[in-house]
Amino acid sequence: MHCFRGLVSKYISQLEERLSARLLNRTARSLSLTHVGHAYHERCVQFLEKFDELEAAVQHSQTEPKGKLIASAPTTFGETHRTPAAKAFLKELPGIRLEFRLSDRCVGLAEEGFDVAIRVGEGPKKSAH
Repeated sequence: MHCFRGLVSKYISQLEERLSARLLNRTARSLSLTHVGHAYHERCVQFLEKFDELEAAVQHSQTEPKGKLIASAPTTFGETHRTPAAKAFLKELPGIRLEFRLSDRCVGLAEEGFDVAIRVGEGPKKSAH
């Protein structure tokens, strides 16, 4: 425990030197904050609270999907089902901007800049083994 006191004392002395201000009143038996030390402490607490808020906001922004999602869907399917599906989707993910491009042709996802495609019909046949 004694080594920590020496280390803390060293860091406080360096801080006081850098600030050109005395932060602590030191006596043989006690330490107390000076007026400047008290004000500095209060500002540090405020700063740390703001930093915690900022950190939480950044973490939250990384967990919530956001941005534009470009979807391809067949024309008839899109005209019939797009609005209800989009409303439900956007209610769950409000940070997403959804753009539908309706076409009956089979689009190339990567080549044409689509993120997702909705297709209607039978899927690949499963082989019977």
